[in-house]
Amino acid sequence: MGDRAPLTKISEVRRAHLVGIGGTAMTPLATILLQMGIDVTGSDLATNQAMGPLRSLGARIFFGHRAEHVGDVDIVVASSAVPEDNPELAIARARGIRTVKHSAALGSLMRERRGVAVAGTHGKTTTSALIAFILDRAGLDPTFHVGSELLNFGLFGRRGQGEWLVAEADEFDRRFLDYDPEIAIVTSVEPDHLDYFGSFQHVVDAFLSFVERVRPGGAMIVCCDDPVARDLPCHGTRITYGLADDADWRVTTWDPVDRQRSRITLRGPDGAGHDAEVALVGSHNAVNVAAAVATASHLRVPWSAIQEALAEFRGTRRRFELIGIAAGVAVVDDYAHHPTAIRATLAAARAHYRSPIWAIFQPHTAHRTMSLFDAFAGSFGDADHVILAPTYRPAGREANEDDPTVRSLAQVMNHPDAAVLSANKAVERVVTAAQPGDLVLVMGAGDIWTIAEPILEGLRTR
Repeated sequence: MGDRAPLTKISEVRRAHLVGIGGTAMTPLATILLQMGIDVTGSDLATNQAMGPLRSLGARIFFGHRAEHVGDVDIVVASSAVPEDNPELAIARARGIRTVKHSAALGSLMRERRGVAVAGTHGKTTTSALIAFILDRAGLDPTFHVGSELLNFGLFGRRGQGEWLVAEADEFDRRFLDYDPEIAIVTSVEPDHLDYFGSFQHVVDAFLSFVERVRPGGAMIVCCDDPVARDLPCHGTRITYGLADDADWRVTTWDPVDRQRSRITLRGPDGAGHDAEVALVGSHNAVNVAAAVATASHLRVPWSAIQEALAEFRGTRRRFELIGIAAGVAVVDDYAHHPTAIRATLAAARAHYRSPIWAIFQPHTAHRTMSLFDAFAGSFGDADHVILAPTYRPAGREANEDDPTVRSLAQVMNHPDAAVLSANKAVERVVTAAQPGDLVLVMGAGDIWTIAEPILEGLRTR
């Protein structure tokens, strides 16, 4: 879809139309373009929480995709989920308006700045948000583009006046190959998006191409706990982080402080210890903190400023986000949709809550579930109760067909309490059966987050 040739300067665009403007990648891009003074229109198939802030910045948003939504614009930008036959793309081509993918537009922004690109199967959002927040608190005023709302700012993205752009770099559709960062962070490389890549080797090949795009004299910061990330070649400065003994920035201790905060000790390259407290849960997030600290330290941000920023950081939307507590039951929402992420999230829940856990999980694409079926089946050991909701199928990626995969998954996971229920039935089950002290953990990358508030409301009135 669209022209993937590099844009020279998106800052020279006066009017832009964004197809799929409410998506997690498109929202921060739209915000940045609006703050640059570009006239932005957009369209999407449904409303969401991000559209209010976009409208307040001046965006005009249409519902549904129709040719008449494309006005007198210089460029049409579309997310990777938008199909080739989209009527707005068709009319733009017919009128000779340039059409590009989201990643081409973000790549243009990065070429005008010094880029920090955070790639990896897991941890991209939290790590990029942490880096952006630390740099902001250190006075560097970065532009940032993150796939979730930073709770400190109430924004997915922001145009800063500083020279740095911090961006989440997604491997799906090889989007990150449109970026040329000065600093590349790789958190992990695991099988994922196999409906697009076809094989894990193709995933690895994409990451190999990504790290080759680091600018001359740049740096690569990799998690040495991940064997594939650890072995990626580096042509500039190489910095490692993680739990491994030989990491340049090593997590030496991690302890829960309460249900939403952790205390972490890092050992730096000079052997000195550094203590921090942050509103993140789980050892996996301690590793994400190490990535952010390694990056900020490479940019010569003093430890005192890093430590203060970590203490102030409130996290991002849908990353172990406490939605509320009712009838003594805590309801937490999380984006986890890959077996590794599910295991890490449940392990964090067990460490921080030490109470019965209800895991309500919505698979994200049937292809991912089938490709990683055995891994999914073994991912729910830390949950006391498991509810599997029908698979979420993103528009343009999978047809909405029968869903035998979830039923099969429930049958083979060998869990003492696993059920397949609709979203509404899941709410009824939890509201009826959850006890004071329990944790309800809603997980998935689709629309399962919408049941969190009905659960709380049901608990309040039961």
